[in-house]
Amino acid sequence: MTEVSGDELRAAYEAIQADELARARDILSAYLVDHPNDPDGWWLYAHAVSDASQGLKALETVIKLDPKYPNAQALIDEATAFDIEPAPSEPAKPIRSFAADQPKPSSAKPATVQVRSSGSRIPTWLVAVVVLLIVVAALALLLPRLGGEGEQAATAVADASETPGSVGVGGTDTVTPQVVETDTNTPATGEPTETLETATDAPTEMPTESPTEGPTEASGETPTESAASPTEEPSSAETAVSQIALVESTLSGFAVVPGSEVQVQTPLGNTAVADVCTDAGSLRSQIPDVITALGTAGSQIPDGVGGLAVRFVDCNANNALIRYVGISSDDARAFAAGEIDEAALRSRIAVIP
Repeated sequence: MTEVSGDELRAAYEAIQADELARARDILSAYLVDHPNDPDGWWLYAHAVSDASQGLKALETVIKLDPKYPNAQALIDEATAFDIEPAPSEPAKPIRSFAADQPKPSSAKPATVQVRSSGSRIPTWLVAVVVLLIVVAALALLLPRLGGEGEQAATAVADASETPGSVGVGGTDTVTPQVVETDTNTPATGEPTETLETATDAPTEMPTESPTEGPTEASGETPTESAASPTEEPSSAETAVSQIALVESTLSGFAVVPGSEVQVQTPLGNTAVADVCTDAGSLRSQIPDVITALGTAGSQIPDGVGGLAVRFVDCNANNALIRYVGISSDDARAFAAGEIDEAALRSRIAVIP
């Protein structure tokens, strides 16, 4: 790892050396809000994150800011080589070889400091990516023998690809859970799912029972079946609509670009995002106010939402992106419940590459 300067970068560096990655991320997230073009900050951030895709994006940002940054391109090439290299047919041997290369616990920290200073250490998330690729390859070989059916093999591989390591290097825009949901809704086994079948049963059963049975029976059964609908869990589409509506109402005091509210996948998880018009002169004062506004909506965030985010854009330059920041749902809920104050919330801003 390159030599660091400045109190904030030095504090983040020491936190990484002490394996306090969460504290290092908090320090660097706040630092990068004010210093988005500092390659040293992004280099430290790449070593502080545990998500493979987020670390790779941070390294790519380092290269964009300083194409000759020491060891940055080499580390990106190593990550790319691990992603492209085909997995062996017997996964046990590569796993043992990686375990043999790791230092003993008693000398782990000194070895980490020495290797990072030279820029040749392979981050732990890269090792996790390789191990995950081996597991996926093993599943691909075993499932056709065990399952025997194409649908079961496709579903198992899709489930395996949902893990963060698999999506990390391959790309963060993959929405594997939607593929699995589509497979389970097809009436292959004849067992109805709770969400879709109840919605279709309500209109089909009421007309058939009303004309065949007496008025007294129809009036007694109809409220019972319709009363079950409010207790059903909302579908993913309804959750997305509620997310977008929540962000739209929360940011009503800002210049939100009409129709920009979307639901996307970010390092925070399933995230509700909106575009807000600003300029370079107003950005520094607007970010804290927007983050506080998002935090006040913490008690209304539905389950399954990982975070809330805002893309600050220059509406006078074809909505060119200036800054992309957000907060996790857990931090927003903690702020809304009074567990953390406004200063603590703003210190946990996540800078999205």
